[in-house]
Amino acid sequence: MTDRHEKTKTTTPESETTDAKKDPANAGVDGTTESNSTKEDEERLATGSGGTSAKTRDTTTPTIEYLLKTYETCVYSDSWFEKDELYSFIKKRNNGKTILVNNSNTDLDFGGGGTNGAIRNYFWPDQKYIFYFIPRGGQSWHKWNSLAGGLHDLDVFRKEGRSKPCFTGTRWADRPKIRSGEVYYTPLLKMRRRNTCVEGILQAVGPRNRDLFERWTDEARVEHRKMCVGIVRDITRKCLTFASSLKMKNIVFSGISTGIFSGGDRKFAAAMRGAMLQEFSEYFKRTQIDDEQMTVVIIGRDWDRALF
Repeated sequence: MTDRHEKTKTTTPESETTDAKKDPANAGVDGTTESNSTKEDEERLATGSGGTSAKTRDTTTPTIEYLLKTYETCVYSDSWFEKDELYSFIKKRNNGKTILVNNSNTDLDFGGGGTNGAIRNYFWPDQKYIFYFIPRGGQSWHKWNSLAGGLHDLDVFRKEGRSKPCFTGTRWADRPKIRSGEVYYTPLLKMRRRNTCVEGILQAVGPRNRDLFERWTDEARVEHRKMCVGIVRDITRKCLTFASSLKMKNIVFSGISTGIFSGGDRKFAAAMRGAMLQEFSEYFKRTQIDDEQMTVVIIGRDWDRALF
């Protein structure tokens, strides 16, 4: 197998110590009761394998190290949605049709923080500031209709191609009723592609960590985390399936519900990364004999802290 790390000059992402202190990842989702500050938790996070050492780890566990070494079409980039380097990296690999996965919210805001703001700032730099110097926050979902190709239901778009967006209100108060786990597709207009391979954006609405607002027992906390793991796996599967149906060559993911939606909870964030890696593994297993297998580009930090 070709040494992909040499070829693309990318390596397995390592945790950034200072960042981990600000936005630490979390431990597993195996139904056990854990304390946020126990030595056992720290060991589990350090190994990224639920407590087993690197020497004894089951190599079939879909850690990011395992996926990168096993599958040619799984790659990591240390760049970000707002950087030219990410799109140059994709062009060098195969210059094929690319779709981005945007971490959206239940208001489907146009821009804001995290991936949403980075994607908006790169493809719509004219929307980054007010009067050229005041940074904009999240804007109304209407902008996806007026400045992009709208917000489309995945099944309808897959069957009918570009059709009428599923949200067509014009007033600010016309907010769509969105729940966690839903995904919508936004085609990217050619005039906005900035000479990249990106043809569309998937708006993925991940779950929020409600533990921040509830006084839960340890058992209830674990059950909530398990539910969110299921939602993130479902979102990841939807994105992979839809992108494959459009014959995309590349799909770009950052962590879903691992940033502000995790509330800085280490266990929650790590569990969401683990859910995504498991779904990536299932995709590669299903499609490894298919010549049309997409390249999954993983970006963002702390993927080696994912737990299962």
